Amino acid sequence: MNSKQFISGVLSLAITGNICTYSIANAYATNSQDTQIVKSTSAKGEIALTINFALPQTKAEVENRNIELTLTKGSISSKITLSNNTITGSLLSSAQVSVSPLQISDNQFGSYNVILSGLELGEYGFTLTGDGYTNISETIDLTDYSKHIIVSTDDGVFALGDFDNNGIVDLEDQKMIQYALGSQKEADIAKFDLDGDNKIDITDLSYVNKNKNLTANATIKDTNFIAIADVKVETDNIQVVEGDINDIFTYNNETTVKISSNQSESGENSPVSEEKPVELPLTLSETNEGIELSEIKITSPVAEGAIQAGIAKVELADGTTQDIPFSQAATDARMTRASVDNIITINLGQKVAVKKVTITVTKVEGDVGYATVSQVEFLKDVNVNAED
Repeated sequence: MNSKQFISGVLSLAITGNICTYSIANAYATNSQDTQIVKSTSAKGEIALTINFALPQTKAEVENRNIELTLTKGSISSKITLSNNTITGSLLSSAQVSVSPLQISDNQFGSYNVILSGLELGEYGFTLTGDGYTNISETIDLTDYSKHIIVSTDDGVFALGDFDNNGIVDLEDQKMIQYALGSQKEADIAKFDLDGDNKIDITDLSYVNKNKNLTANATIKDTNFIAIADVKVETDNIQVVEGDINDIFTYNNETTVKISSNQSESGENSPVSEEKPVELPLTLSETNEGIELSEIKITSPVAEGAIQAGIAKVELADGTTQDIPFSQAATDARMTRASVDNIITINLGQKVAVKKVTITVTKVEGDVGYATVSQVEFLKDVNVNAED
């Protein structure tokens, strides 16, 4: 995941390289032979973190302040040192951790964008610490949605200037830096030179004044829907030509699933078109509340059968429907380990409670009678900007 994608769009989280999708596995027959229920017994989640360095600091200064993220589940934990991506503890493997620094200029570090992926569902303890910053401690419920945590150094959340580590930038911190103004002692420079220009001056004091007595909570946004509830895939009008339909909801899936309309009497399918579309109906919720979403992403490998156009019929909890056209023009190309994929974005316009989505494909790459899909993602909060 590159940092520009992470900042521009969740993570489209890509806040992107690979935005993770979740749900899945094991189809069970219902009373009707034309419906499968996707049981998410192997669902995974993701925690993303953006730290905005709104008060200018050099990259070296940020790295010297020993910023560490600790994730805990039960009695197991892992600690990540962001400056060098060092991981200790047994909860996380290196494959699950991505740390992307963003430098704005030679004299200003922009942000850290961190992705912790492939996480078992459940409750996690999350802490963020750094020398001279107010520490953060949160409980993260990774049950219904993956999470994106956004903090900044200038708003009282991960506030710069907490020298005595009491959880707030206050009068005592102000007195400490005032006393150290102009000092050239190595220990004082390391502690009180906040912007990294190798001196303790009015700029460093202004940072403390800016953050003095500010308190705030971290912004925690829901991102990908983790399909822990039963997802019904109506299969009466489709045929899986290749692969397993469950795989399109599987965490970090890179396999290809080929879906066609039901075979004609001759046993052959006509090429996909507006007259001969491929429809994939997905029931997300049978309750009146629905599932809150703002965007749907479809990953379609670039090959014969790659999705080029269609319509998504979105049925809302209030009984209304929306027909949203989509096309390849609204896709993003991304490189995965296996291939280049197109990511088709279906923007719902706002956050709405969704009960069912029917994806109707009317055009594909090549003269073939199937559509290729590798993932379908359901997102609640999207287009998360690091400055939000």
